[in-house]
Amino acid sequence: GPKIARSSCRRVLCCSLLALAVQRSPAVASRPRSRACRQPNSGKVKTGPERPSMTPPSGAYSVRPTVVADISPLGEVLDDTQLFPSAMLPGMVGGYLQGPGDESGDDLWCTCHQDGVPIGFGYAAQEKLAQGTWNFLALAVSPSKQNRGAGTAMLQHVEQVLRSRGQRVLIVETSSSSDYDKTQQFYRRNGFVLEARVREFWGAGEDKLVFWKSLGD
Repeated sequence: GPKIARSSCRRVLCCSLLALAVQRSPAVASRPRSRACRQPNSGKVKTGPERPSMTPPSGAYSVRPTVVADISPLGEVLDDTQLFPSAMLPGMVGGYLQGPGDESGDDLWCTCHQDGVPIGFGYAAQEKLAQGTWNFLALAVSPSKQNRGAGTAMLQHVEQVLRSRGQRVLIVETSSSSDYDKTQQFYRRNGFVLEARVREFWGAGEDKLVFWKSLGD
């Protein structure tokens, strides 16, 4: 995954995440979750022969929906990357964990495991006033595991889930600062295009860049 810059360069994701932490306070998180975006054809599904369970080979990545047991090790990932304070994580993911747990709600949290150990997470949320548009708000990978494909694995997982639900667009907001050159390159490599620039959004001489990707075929 892309290397995440430290300390003073956190505001690109922190501003959005801090706002979301307030929006997803316990009072808000406890509200009934929308079912409008449930995966279609959620009734009976024709399946093939049952396959035996398989353990991923050593070193392979496994991306799954985030669960309560992931919070503590992901807090360590946050402490190492300084993406945002790890103390915020339980409150931010709490609403998702109270939901159905089948990635059918209006936000998605996924955890990347390697050899059974959580090494990173991704977070995307639906844009409330748009139809089928999602914002990929956070991506963090343990520094010792970066640039080895974990970030790409989580991004692809989110895209696959959203496509299966008939969603249309995924966007990412980042900074024009040279500290985020690798972040920009990461999303370009994964099929995103620069759709918009808001001049000096983050500060003097630092623009907000909005990358866009269609989830259609």
